[in-house]
Amino acid sequence: MLDLGLKIALSYLIGSCVGSLILGRIFSKQDIRTLGSGNAGATNAYRVYGKIYGVAVLLIDVAKGFIAITFIASLNLSIFPYEEHYFAMLLCGMAAFLGHLFPIWYNYKGGKGVATALGLVMALNWKLGLLVLFFWVIVLLVSKYVSVASTYAPLMCTLVSPYFVASYYETAWYLIISILIAYMHRSNFQRIRDGTEGKFL
Repeated sequence: MLDLGLKIALSYLIGSCVGSLILGRIFSKQDIRTLGSGNAGATNAYRVYGKIYGVAVLLIDVAKGFIAITFIASLNLSIFPYEEHYFAMLLCGMAAFLGHLFPIWYNYKGGKGVATALGLVMALNWKLGLLVLFFWVIVLLVSKYVSVASTYAPLMCTLVSPYFVASYYETAWYLIISILIAYMHRSNFQRIRDGTEGKFL
């Protein structure tokens, strides 16, 4: 249990390393949460600093989720039976996701978790991850809003996950992530209703 607790804590700390805040402090000496939409995610980074910066932030945030499941949860894997390792992956992945949303390094104000969630899904089931990414692109092209695509894609992931995974625990895990992502986008939907949300395309 101590070993699992350390893995969860390490996953949370890595999740708390928010890409846009790290790069912003290094290259621009600014806190991106004071610029643009005020969000610490890749979309705001793209809008404020440009494509290269936005892509770099995206890759960092995706990598955090992927690393938490494929590497951190697998430390000392040989001593764990498969079932315990599977739950360790889910717990470490959730810890990294929560770290991105509520990073200890940045006063618990991070991003909205979409890129990190994609990294989690890709680590658990790359086929499901690619399907979710495809759906995200389609919704973005139709709606023109990143926030809409970023909210509906995790929901779709939850709905189709029973066809890709063997455990209902994992489906419930996706549902929790979907609810949290939707909650983090509540201000975006308020701006859509007000007609002030910026379109991506």
